[in-house]
Amino acid sequence: MTMLYRTFPQAERIRATRLLMVPALLAPALGPVLGGVIVDGLSWRWIFYINVPVGAAALAFGAAFLAEHREHAAGRFDLPGLVLVGVGFPLVMYALNAGPGDGWASPGIGVPILAGLALLAAFTRVELRTAEPLLDVRILGNRMFRTASLQSAAGSAGFIGTLFLVPLFLQNGLGFSALHSGLSTFPEALGGMTGIQISSWLYRRTGPRRLMMAGLLGAAVPMMLMGTLGPADAAWAMPGLMFATGLLFGFSAAPAQTAALATISMAQTGRATTLFNVQRQAGQAMGVAVLATVLAVTRPVPPDLGGYHLAFGVAALIMVSGSVIASRVRDADAAATMAPAPAAADVG
Repeated sequence: MTMLYRTFPQAERIRATRLLMVPALLAPALGPVLGGVIVDGLSWRWIFYINVPVGAAALAFGAAFLAEHREHAAGRFDLPGLVLVGVGFPLVMYALNAGPGDGWASPGIGVPILAGLALLAAFTRVELRTAEPLLDVRILGNRMFRTASLQSAAGSAGFIGTLFLVPLFLQNGLGFSALHSGLSTFPEALGGMTGIQISSWLYRRTGPRRLMMAGLLGAAVPMMLMGTLGPADAAWAMPGLMFATGLLFGFSAAPAQTAALATISMAQTGRATTLFNVQRQAGQAMGVAVLATVLAVTRPVPPDLGGYHLAFGVAALIMVSGSVIASRVRDADAAATMAPAPAAADVG
């Protein structure tokens, strides 16, 4: 993301984002399909082994084709920040996941969550005082970046949380095979890629605010409809609803990523993209944790699917919250990214 945004000027960043978001949406949807093939045909262990050749291929490709780029000296590595966030965030995630089963009043839950929150508070304090922080949280003082990245975190929480929930619903709730479940979720990628192409085309005409709001609010509708499915209609309805979810989420994803960096200087681009991605991935983790908590509390056992249906409703509410955050975006702040792209020079 940083390399692309350094290469493309502001007026062309929506086009760069359109390219960048394709693998970002395709990979999570392709994972369950490939995972279904591996689990049904080989062993669950191969889910981990498969990363070795893929990672090696990515390293070889990067070494061969990525151009070298050097910024100013990176400075001293922020080891205190790494330790604080590396311990604090997993403690909070653990407590959120285990709390419904062990009881929120249990010392095994209360102590980790309080310790985790204290460590994260200390992390924020350290980052604000460090000259070369692990995460430059000062960038959150930029209104446009803060709003767009928080909207992206909320949208990613609902979206990835739904991708986590749907296979569980289809396999554990309805008894589908892993491969069938993966194929049912894959249309999300096709919808997402379609939505990104449309929203990228509309971006300069409408600005990011309305696209982000409509995308997340619209995505909440198919998520709510997923909460009405049962054995008789899930096989044919779920692929269509997943396509619609991806399509509508795509309307918010590319505009949010483009708008977030609209008022960020080139010197801050690297740190800003890091912070943006960390917040988005933290949102994804929180979304999975929240929906897992709903399932742990309700303990749905077929034929009772009420817990799954409630979880889909919670995912939809998360999307609605993201739409509310998006309403705070000001299109005027993203004016540089909405300008017409410069025409190519006439050669000949």
